[in-house]
Amino acid sequence: MFSEKEIQDYIWLEDQFSKLIIGDIPKVDVESGEKIEPDKIFLRMVFEGLKETLNYIKYMDLIGTEVPLKRTNDSTIRADFLGVNPEHVGISIIELKKSRQTERQAFTELLAYSNHLISLFPTMSKEDIIYILISPMEERIVREAFLHALLVDGKRVIAFTPTFEDQTRIDSLKLRLWIPGENDISNFKNHYFSKNNFEVFKLVWRDIPSDSNSKEDPSIEDKRFMNSISSFVAQTMEEKNIHGFCFTSQSWPELNMCYPNSLIIVGMNPYEISFKNLYANNGYEEDLNSLRYNSFSANLNDIIQGLRLEADHIDYFESLHSGWSSNLIKIGLNTMKLLFKNVDGKKISFDHGLFSWEDYISSSIEHNYSFNYEVFPTGSLKRLYSEVLRLDYEFIAKNGLEKHPIHGDIFHLLVDSYYNHHFFDVFLDRMLGLNTEDLM
Repeated sequence: MFSEKEIQDYIWLEDQFSKLIIGDIPKVDVESGEKIEPDKIFLRMVFEGLKETLNYIKYMDLIGTEVPLKRTNDSTIRADFLGVNPEHVGISIIELKKSRQTERQAFTELLAYSNHLISLFPTMSKEDIIYILISPMEERIVREAFLHALLVDGKRVIAFTPTFEDQTRIDSLKLRLWIPGENDISNFKNHYFSKNNFEVFKLVWRDIPSDSNSKEDPSIEDKRFMNSISSFVAQTMEEKNIHGFCFTSQSWPELNMCYPNSLIIVGMNPYEISFKNLYANNGYEEDLNSLRYNSFSANLNDIIQGLRLEADHIDYFESLHSGWSSNLIKIGLNTMKLLFKNVDGKKISFDHGLFSWEDYISSSIEHNYSFNYEVFPTGSLKRLYSEVLRLDYEFIAKNGLEKHPIHGDIFHLLVDSYYNHHFFDVFLDRMLGLNTEDLM
């Protein structure tokens, strides 16, 4: 059997890296209908991302092997290969691991190389670095690291397994494209969109710069001011990888609310979702959407196997579950304290509260008797929502609006539908798998 060094030398001597690649990206068809499986959409999006990365690699030039990435008076690490596609942006870092034993360090080394590149080219974006792993992909920790980089971090990452058609001939080497299994990629299922998975932080205040006490509809200045707050919050949520959405609102003037202006931040509680996943994995056959965590139903031992927790230990899972909303509180308070700073040094008075999304939307005073401004989805929810709308518009362009199973009307441009509360609410309900009559 050939050594790692021999494989590395052979790859370097090949005229084109792409000559060694075998395997294709599977195609996932998703039709725009009343029921859309979120995991299928996510699977399609992942495969499209892998396809884009693969197309980059097929026309990539290897520009170095055993490249030392060092700084003065610092230890030296070496990249197995660096590559560049002259037609597209990005530098490829290629790490070769022949055996199961050595592949455990693969992602640690890839990240070390990428950090060095960022020190050479400050402000590099995620699009500027392509991570290529050549490895058996047998270790679970490696597969999980790959999926995390791909699905959560949004990195441009791809993996190949080295194979030999003839174990005695190095020129029979092929790099087989490694495709994660459907179960690995199924990040979002219907029960992830249960209304009790969404935590709501609402922050209210009295005045905005324009006249908010008018008995008329909000002015253009009102809308612009309120939407600018939501836009800032959404960017912060993206930075912190919170999957959810946010918007601002103003209560109807005739209600004479003490604090008529609101910022609403909504996030998917990962601990509530993990609780539902636990029941799903254990064969729970009832409706998962109506299932809700309580401290008697599960503990951290059930979620993370192998912990050493005794019965009298603190209920850590309950603490994690109930404390997760502090992420939303911190974003909301920090945002408003920053954005409402003024040249006079005066502070704005705020009030706030926590809800479940189910409780929030069932309250007419909270949700219905107000002007709700543009909605800004974040994280994977944003990616899914964008993809569903894209499918809707492609379906309508091909078949006509009258044949769409859900929408009786829609804006001419997708951008107008994207920020609209009605279409976003319908999207959330479709992810729950509701029938047409439930959506209308």
